[in-house]
Amino acid sequence: MSNPAPGRMRVSLGILAFIAISLSFRLVPWWALSFLGEKSIVRHNSVGAISLVLVAILTAVLLRRFPTLLPSGYALVPRADLPTSKGFTFGFLSGAALFAAVFAGVVVLGGLSGFSLAIHGEEFAGTVTAIFVGTVLSAAWEEFTFRGWPFLAGVRVVGPHTVALGIGVIFGCVHVLNPNWTVAAVVSVCAAGWLLSYAMLVFRSIAVAIGLHVGWNFTQSMLTSKRLWAYSTDENSWLSGGEYGLEASAVGIVVTAVAAGVCLLWYLRSQREKRSNLAQQPMESEKQ
Repeated sequence: MSNPAPGRMRVSLGILAFIAISLSFRLVPWWALSFLGEKSIVRHNSVGAISLVLVAILTAVLLRRFPTLLPSGYALVPRADLPTSKGFTFGFLSGAALFAAVFAGVVVLGGLSGFSLAIHGEEFAGTVTAIFVGTVLSAAWEEFTFRGWPFLAGVRVVGPHTVALGIGVIFGCVHVLNPNWTVAAVVSVCAAGWLLSYAMLVFRSIAVAIGLHVGWNFTQSMLTSKRLWAYSTDENSWLSGGEYGLEASAVGIVVTAVAAGVCLLWYLRSQREKRSNLAQQPMESEKQ
């Protein structure tokens, strides 16, 4: 016999507890490996792997403990109608295109200038590979933390819009743990949280959300990482995003907010079509 689904308050507290526990999976190893240095790729990738494995275990335990809690049709594992590779690829290309639009806008407005390669040859290729691996690990951990079990449990119990907006805000506020954060950066990341949340609601597969996250972050690293490039930034943070990065620029906020709005409209349209199809079924049955 399956366990009964817990109530609204219990699930809400469970969502917050899940996120807090998952953050500890990230922060504790980060502090434990501090001897490797702030900018160590080994440190970043090791913490990414540890935190992802731990949040995956926690997710598996909760899926087994509350098998009836998640809404039908959503996938935290590969689905026959949307294979992981296809969903990830679509998300990756979408995320890459969005950040490329941000980058182009900032460059045109003069927020960044004077680019030159900081490293060359084999060192460049090795660094890019390490950055990609670390980006996948970190993005997957973040998505299982914010769009995984707690998100889907929230969809079932408190409703899709409440959980999408609420977890989006939490997602943004958690980024105050990042160095050089600003209010503009938090606003931008909140918008990114809403974008990822509604992408999850539209495609119902975490592979798309992970791909979108990886595509944005990896393209950001490829175009602006100071491991790879030397460049100048405008002192006006609305143009360049300041020390936080292009996400905190005016262009970054606008592009992310518009993309989130598009995903919201896409989801609303899919829901209208679903209701319309359900309404037509009884009529077709009566005709038969």
